[in-house]
Amino acid sequence: MGILVVPHSHWDREWNYTFEQFRFYLVQFMNELIQLLETDSELKSFLLDGQIILKVETLRIRLAKM
Repeated sequence: MGILVVPHSHWDREWNYTFEQFRFYLVQFMNELIQLLETDSELKSFLLDGQIILKVETLRIRLAKM
């Protein structure tokens, strides 16, 4: 018998922070996550809990800065 660890996250933007705070923390989190996935060979995947909004918001902000 083994243990399976699934790195994951779940974000509820309407609960804890203002919309602007949520977006700030989200982009910071996603940038760090992407860097980890690119550099840490032991971290093979990460579950975003089926939340496409995390990707959409991150892309909106990244594209707006271009």
